[in-house]
Amino acid sequence: MLRDYFRLQHSLPIAMRRGLIILSVLFLLICCYATAAAITPAGTAIDNYATLQYADTPLNSNVVRITVAQAAGIMLASETTTLAGPQGKTLYFPISLTNTGNGSDSFSLTATAQSGWPVSIIRDDNSDGIHQNGEQTSMADSGSVLSEGQARFFAAITIPAGASNGTQSALTVAARSVFDTAVSAGASFSAVAQTTIAIGLSPTQGLVTASTGSKAYVSIFVTNLGNIQDSFTLSAACDNGWGTAIIDDTNQDGIHQSTETTILTASGPLAPNAQKRCFIETQVPDGLSAETQGNVQLTVASAQDATKTAQGAYTVVGKVLAAGDLDGDGSITAQDVQTAAQMAVGGGEWSAAQLLRADTNGDGVVDIADVIRIQNLSNGQPILSLDVVSGGRQLSLPNVMATAGATKMISLDIDQGASVSGIQATILTDGSLLNALEVVPDALMGTGANWQIIYATAPGEVHLLAYNTAGGSLAAGSGGALRINMAVAAAALPGDAAPLVWAEAKLSDPSGTAIAPVAIIDGALAVEAGWPLAVKVTDSTGTTPIVGALVEAWQNGALIASAISDSSGNASLYPLADGVYDVRVSAAGYYTETYTSVAVGEGQNASIGFSLLANAKANTGAIEGIVVNSAGTPLKRAKVSLSLTGRKTVSIYTNSAGYYCKVQLSPGSYTVTAQLSSYATATAMVDVKANELCESSFLLASSGPARTLTRNRNLFSHSR
Repeated sequence: MLRDYFRLQHSLPIAMRRGLIILSVLFLLICCYATAAAITPAGTAIDNYATLQYADTPLNSNVVRITVAQAAGIMLASETTTLAGPQGKTLYFPISLTNTGNGSDSFSLTATAQSGWPVSIIRDDNSDGIHQNGEQTSMADSGSVLSEGQARFFAAITIPAGASNGTQSALTVAARSVFDTAVSAGASFSAVAQTTIAIGLSPTQGLVTASTGSKAYVSIFVTNLGNIQDSFTLSAACDNGWGTAIIDDTNQDGIHQSTETTILTASGPLAPNAQKRCFIETQVPDGLSAETQGNVQLTVASAQDATKTAQGAYTVVGKVLAAGDLDGDGSITAQDVQTAAQMAVGGGEWSAAQLLRADTNGDGVVDIADVIRIQNLSNGQPILSLDVVSGGRQLSLPNVMATAGATKMISLDIDQGASVSGIQATILTDGSLLNALEVVPDALMGTGANWQIIYATAPGEVHLLAYNTAGGSLAAGSGGALRINMAVAAAALPGDAAPLVWAEAKLSDPSGTAIAPVAIIDGALAVEAGWPLAVKVTDSTGTTPIVGALVEAWQNGALIASAISDSSGNASLYPLADGVYDVRVSAAGYYTETYTSVAVGEGQNASIGFSLLANAKANTGAIEGIVVNSAGTPLKRAKVSLSLTGRKTVSIYTNSAGYYCKVQLSPGSYTVTAQLSSYATATAMVDVKANELCESSFLLASSGPARTLTRNRNLFSHSR
């Protein structure tokens, strides 16, 4: 055909040939335009021309420019076409829209359900094709999408609550080009109403052991494997009649605590994939004579569909334990000794089987003798004796004085007699008078090392027990003491008293044999509301008492207590709490004196004395003091000068005790200077007040600076 075409060209005139060539070129360019429009971005300009070379003359076509027009195209795709869920659930079909056109475009989006179930288009915010709870933004169009670009979204359909199980609905999603509304694409999906009920139980079998009289616990967890919220009933039974119960794992850690006692009959509502932890509790009965096995069957059933169940089977082995094995681990250890000691002082709650194994001598009580026996068993020693030994120790409580609101330590003395490895006591007193009794840690004194002390308290009583963990003892003839803190009630009144009574007193020798105390001596507690401070007031000679002197105790600017001296010059400041006070004494015809920083409390001042200087001239003041060297030795004949602005300087000299005193001074601010040959001079400023005695004392150094001294009542009482 082409051959005939070229023969035709040669047979035509040249002008006609040129025209035919041009038409051929145009035809080819038009074909190129049709092809370029589908793959080239819209708006692209393409220039074309053709050249033919003949022997006689070349032929050139005109330039032909082609501009590519925009063409729309859409493709919808999804990897998921069918989803199932329970009634009331919203299903999300992930869809990707691809712009297959050659220019940017946006696309309107619609969704319809054949069944009329609610539908919507939801934006895929992070474009990952996985619906998140927070992705709830509805969209009616894709927004602008570049050529060959994508937009991701979800087609959402909600299964009505009343939909029958297995009901299916077709869901159709359509996308239409906004640039060219004639171009559209569609995708079809299927939503199915389907409720799934399933139970997960783990573990489904197990083996646990427990001692006779105790409880065994198996930790389990139930999982809702269905796709709707469900609750599950729980029931357990043992084939040999042992008691069983389901106990809530309150902190959901799989470890049973003694405080976890809540009985469950159902898991409570569980969302899909949620779990509930609990325990199967089995009571191993008391009195087993040999190791016995019980088989526990657990049934878990759905509240939504009772035919849906899960089963578990567990073996519980009841063991017979030896005397002294209180924790049921098959051996007697220091932990068992501690437990027995707690039992003896009444601390904690214990099963009947534990109490039976702790009562090693069968006397019906757990006491210090049992503790010592279990201590010996833990060390591999047999129980040696069950007889009571006579000639034991003397136990005594003290008579003590305490202050209201304070804590007082007392000693329980254990004197003389046989060797002792264990001590048990209950001390009773007035619970309204005392806030608390407490054993002082490591308080068994004078007994050497390795003593363990355990105690329990209640209002007005303390139960305590001490035993030697290494088999040692208080040797015969030696004494020891247990110390107890007593917190006296703040509301206690002076004169209140309470007995200190041995309600129980037991001793044990190193073999665990009880020792009968030869004597038990009770004590008493007397209560004061504070401490008394006795004050003696005399004249400057220290021999003549001053009657009617006002004695005051001040603290932080507040008057705490006051008294008037009697015919013997005695006064009592009472009550004073532990602390530091300024004590001031004033009397008619005498200068007022004050001692500062007087400490009051146990082991502190019980009495102080004042020797007042006579004041022959009213409304005048006085200054006194002492002068000592750096060794504290009084300096005789030291010159002390007193200067007041506008007045003549007055000088006096110290006596053999280093003491000086100047009376009948006009009130004012004095410069007081102390000097002595070979010593540095010292100076102080002193405010003299009417009818008061002021103090200015000095320490003169042989080299370096001198300094003033604070008032010392003992020095003054011996210096005048």
